[in-house]
Amino acid sequence: MVASFSKDEDTLTGLRQQPAGRLGKPEDIANAALFLVSDDADFIHAVTLPVDGGLIETL
Repeated sequence: MVASFSKDEDTLTGLRQQPAGRLGKPEDIANAALFLVSDDADFIHAVTLPVDGGLIETL
């Protein structure tokens, strides 16, 4: 999905704005999904869980 990303200034600027300092990985989404289907999340209902490395908080 990110294979076409270049090292141009726009891309580098976007990464600098990312609080986590890196692009997300498939494992980041998978870990959130695994948590939500686990017993540890059995009292969590009707919420949005952004898995975005903190980006939504900086917008």
